[in-house]
Amino acid sequence: MFDDAFTAIGRDGAGVIEVAGRLQKAFASLASIGDAAMRETANHHSRLALARAEKVLQLPEELEILHKLAEFANPG
Repeated sequence: MFDDAFTAIGRDGAGVIEVAGRLQKAFASLASIGDAAMRETANHHSRLALARAEKVLQLPEELEILHKLAEFANPG
């Protein structure tokens, strides 16, 4: 499900802070409601989406926002 639903969104929306941010929020929600396997998968996809966004977003302020959102999906 994660690969089918989120990989294309993360790839195609990487350069749009609103899409990248909502995606991180979705991963945080899924990580918090699922079992260990769901949490691990959500964390993995959160990191992938963040890495894609880091390659295309240019404003430091947007990257800072995205990093803060990604912390919720990947605590610690």
